[in-house]
Amino acid sequence: MVAQLLRLKLRLFANGFRRPLGYVIISGLGLAIAFAVVLAIALGAGKLQAYDDDYVRRVIIITGSYLSLVAFLLPFMLVRRELLDPRGLRGFRIRWGSVAIVLLVLSIVGPSLLIAPIAWAPTWAWNDPDAVRLAQIAAPILFLQGVLSVRLGVAAGTALANRERWSRRVRWVGAPILIIGFVLVVATLLPRLVHLPSGSARLFFVSLLKLSSYIHTEQVAVALQWTPLGALWAAPAHSVFGRSQLATQAIWVGASTAFVLLVLWFLAVRAVSRPTRRIPAERRGGTPGWFRRLPSTPTGAIAARSFTYWVRDPRYRAVLGFLPFIPIVIVLTSLIAGFPLAWASLVPLPLMILIVAVSTTHNDIAYDSTAVWTHVAAQTRGTHDRIGRIIPPLVLGAILLVVGTPLTVLGHGDAQIVPVVAGVGLALLFGGLGVASGLSARMPYAAPRPGDPAFQQPQVQGSTGSGAQALALLATLLVGAPALFAGVMWLIDKSQPWNWISLLVGVLAGLTALFIGIRAGGAVFDRRGPELLAFTMQH
Repeated sequence: MVAQLLRLKLRLFANGFRRPLGYVIISGLGLAIAFAVVLAIALGAGKLQAYDDDYVRRVIIITGSYLSLVAFLLPFMLVRRELLDPRGLRGFRIRWGSVAIVLLVLSIVGPSLLIAPIAWAPTWAWNDPDAVRLAQIAAPILFLQGVLSVRLGVAAGTALANRERWSRRVRWVGAPILIIGFVLVVATLLPRLVHLPSGSARLFFVSLLKLSSYIHTEQVAVALQWTPLGALWAAPAHSVFGRSQLATQAIWVGASTAFVLLVLWFLAVRAVSRPTRRIPAERRGGTPGWFRRLPSTPTGAIAARSFTYWVRDPRYRAVLGFLPFIPIVIVLTSLIAGFPLAWASLVPLPLMILIVAVSTTHNDIAYDSTAVWTHVAAQTRGTHDRIGRIIPPLVLGAILLVVGTPLTVLGHGDAQIVPVVAGVGLALLFGGLGVASGLSARMPYAAPRPGDPAFQQPQVQGSTGSGAQALALLATLLVGAPALFAGVMWLIDKSQPWNWISLLVGVLAGLTALFIGIRAGGAVFDRRGPELLAFTMQH
């Protein structure tokens, strides 16, 4: 069986070069780039012996972790068809466990073989004999991790073959992660391995070196050395610095990671090897989209419709499209003006949360247009209406906090600022949603109709909405003021626990404003339901 499958894989691999010339050229170019990257890694690993141990450790951990991530993420983003699909063997009397083992072994025959020199590269980078010995022990496990990561990435990508929407989402999420990782690798290598050229290119490289100095690669390496991505790459470094026990623990972490990946691979093959008659079929009713995913309650139904707006409506999607440009503009402006990055990095996250919490929520009844009649006709309680509408921006704000807080700390350079960032962010998020919940029912103004461009403001005399917008922003900033004040006091005097006070007062002020806003907005909605319906029908 193994020989037959090997001949089949080689035949399929050769058939790949019988496709149209354009595909063949792209495939050949991709293989050439892969060979060039592996050659550069092999040659660069040998040259690392000339540098100090701290630098070698930092380069190996960050670069190795990035390559481990690429091994899974790149095929997950790009591959949508397996060369030798386990489902093609489903009609034969072959046990799924045997299929998983054989396909894993056959993965070595092909581009996955390039993982071997990458896994062996740390053995050429260290001068210490104990570090070389540990690198030799870690190399087979790293190779197994890499092969399993590629196989799982291909399997996950193949599962998205007929799901174009999810394929686009994976690419949109994966591309920034790969770019950020590449920037970290370049920032680690650039200060030592690049000699400044002369002439006009010198200014460009000087600018790159200045930008890379703002990235704290040492903190990144420390954070990665105990993750599944970086544990094995960091094992020899522990031995160099006299931490043999930590080196042994790192090897065990890497071996456990490889075992988990192996189990996931067997489960993936098992899932696609089941007979189709045993695969449970999902009963799809007439419930569309988000309404199927959320509870069948008034709050759940309103939240589902709000999620649909945020995903499909141009008026809401404009907010999502605008958010990524905020940190880019602020960081570039601060660098050009000479403002310290440690202070500029504190600005984007609160500003993004403020925009998410206030931008559309403070006028969401007007954005509903004629759909408000369903709430009035169903006699929906005002509190259910208020809670359902704030769930999507609350989820989005929570995601921003989870992702943005580590990046803010990385840019600032002091992990003790986490309570300040969380306190100010939660105060603005909860406070902004609470203020918006009350104002949208009390002070609605004319808005673009559903589906209209976000910046197409209707021309209605006496309904500009500037007063409501200014009041929403001012009230939200007042809610976040105590947390912001405590954060500033901590920046002035770090000997006092102002950072934890900022978190405490931020959460209390935000939750209080959220509770009051929901109750007050719900009461106004219950009292003025017919008037709000008449307003939305006209505007």
